[in-house]
Amino acid sequence: MRIAHLTSIAGEKRVSGFKAILRLCKGYDVRTAASLLQSYLEVVAPPTIKGSEGIAPGVLRWETKVQALEFRYGEKISSGLKSAILVGMLSKDYQDLILQKSSQNVGKFLNYESLRDYVVTVSTQRCQMN
Repeated sequence: MRIAHLTSIAGEKRVSGFKAILRLCKGYDVRTAASLLQSYLEVVAPPTIKGSEGIAPGVLRWETKVQALEFRYGEKISSGLKSAILVGMLSKDYQDLILQKSSQNVGKFLNYESLRDYVVTVSTQRCQMN
C-alpha cells in the first residue's frame, strides 16, 4: 500500500491522518501472541497505586486496560480475579481496609464492582478531608 493511496479516499485529494491510520489498521492485523501477552501482563500485574489521590484515576486506567483486553482479544477476566488484582495494586492501608470489610461480611463474597466502589469512595473521602 502506498502512502498516496492512504491519503486519498474516494477521489478526495487530502484526508485526515486519522482516516489514513484507520485504513492502515484494517490492512494489517497487529494482534500477535506477543501483544496479547503484553496486554495480559498489564492487566494481571499492574503497578501499585500509592496515595489516596491516585486510586480513582489508577483504577480507571486499569479498567480501561481490562476492557481493551476483552475487546481486542476476547479474553474476559472474572470478577474474583479482578477483585484480587485490585487488592494487589492498592497500598497496604487500603488492603487492610478491604480485609476488615470482608471480615465483617463472613460467608459473602464481595464482587468486584462493590469492592471498587468502596475503595474509590473511601479514597475520595480521605482526599476531601486532607
